[in-house]
Amino acid sequence: LTSGVSRRAAIQRTLLPVMLGWFADGPDPDAGLLGFRQVSDALGATPWYLRLLRDESAAAERLAFMMSASRYATDLLLQAPESVRMLADDEELRPRGEASLATEAAALVHRQDDPIAAVAAIRSLRRRELFRIAVADLTDTIDVREVGDALSAIARVTVDSALTVATRSVVGDGQQLTDVGVIAMGRFGGCELGFSSDLDVMFVHEPRQGSDETDAGRQATSIAEELRSLLMSASSDPPVDLDADLRPEGKAGPLVRSLASYAAYYERWSSPWEAQALLRALPIAGPQELRQAFTDLIDPLRWPADGLDLGAVREARRLKARMEAERLPRGADPTVHTKLGRGGLSDVEWTVQLLQMENAGQHAALRTTT
Repeated sequence: LTSGVSRRAAIQRTLLPVMLGWFADGPDPDAGLLGFRQVSDALGATPWYLRLLRDESAAAERLAFMMSASRYATDLLLQAPESVRMLADDEELRPRGEASLATEAAALVHRQDDPIAAVAAIRSLRRRELFRIAVADLTDTIDVREVGDALSAIARVTVDSALTVATRSVVGDGQQLTDVGVIAMGRFGGCELGFSSDLDVMFVHEPRQGSDETDAGRQATSIAEELRSLLMSASSDPPVDLDADLRPEGKAGPLVRSLASYAAYYERWSSPWEAQALLRALPIAGPQELRQAFTDLIDPLRWPADGLDLGAVREARRLKARMEAERLPRGADPTVHTKLGRGGLSDVEWTVQLLQMENAGQHAALRTTT
């Protein structure tokens, strides 16, 4: 980096001693130096990169700390080294609003006719935002709750815009027979995502007027499969893993159900644990009318007007005990296990959820997925 008589080498000779000091203060100095070398190789010929680090000491210090603290953030930066510009501006490290992200994603989709190229552009947008959120997290620009909110927002935008692409790809010049919606579940629906979280989802569709229900169902399944294929394909960008296993009947059930099929299933077969899973069900993609219709369908199940009966509470306790027995690592002491032990995170979560199901029917403020 410092050899030669070029202006770039001269600036590096000035920068590097300071950077080395910052690397040394970080968790992994060697990783910091390696990342700096890789980014410098990628951007060293550009006139603004070294000038930015030379003139903006805050940006240089942030870069050094980030690279020594997080391989994940460094890898994101290496995929788009120009994102280093964000480090010079405190406001640039604040996560963008969901509406702004959705507008940009819609523009990207509009400019690309090829579905693979369109989703690649969406995933590139997501990668850039993941880097922004990661650095904001590392530098304490945002707190833990804001990290979860920001990760969930970019995930929602990613899925919603990719659904538009998948629908366009499947329908083509033909007739659209049905509208498809995506329901976020689990941590996704609860806005509690981490950087490597899978996206738990369910798919719902509503046939358009005059459409054959069987044909509409086939088209809806094709759209859902295309969406998963586009988002989960191998790429240099971080993976987007859509997990649909929380749907009714799990892997044995259909990937997509119509709104009427969900209604029939929940009326006949719904169990307390499924109602509990629906506490964090949040429609995040598809037409607003379909989203609202699904919400109206599940609200009486997850927030029953009369609360829970003793049978439902007993079943929840049995399910919780079985789940913890299966998941507790062999040989682990249940009295001190942070998540599954007595008084642990699982106890807190289940207690809150049962209280929510018991009381949300009478208290509107409790009717939230977060």
